[in-house]
Amino acid sequence: MIAEPRLRPRSLAVKTVRIEGRASATGSAAANQRLTETRTQVVYDALQKAGSTDDHPAGALGQATATDTSVMDRRVDIVLLK
Repeated sequence: MIAEPRLRPRSLAVKTVRIEGRASATGSAAANQRLTETRTQVVYDALQKAGSTDDHPAGALGQATATDTSVMDRRVDIVLLK
């Protein structure tokens, strides 16, 4: 979606894009914080490279929201806000 602007929904009236990095509960809190900061920065950079001119708020949540050691908590969410 980031690299292919033609695939972006045209009818979506997005005013803000928030980037949220997450990590599982595996490992130390400090290591997970660094990991989520890196993940978040990679997504931010990709959005900028794809032509976004917005300064997207980004938050590296670390393992703060992790419920278990699931791989599903190892991600970056792009939240679209109207």
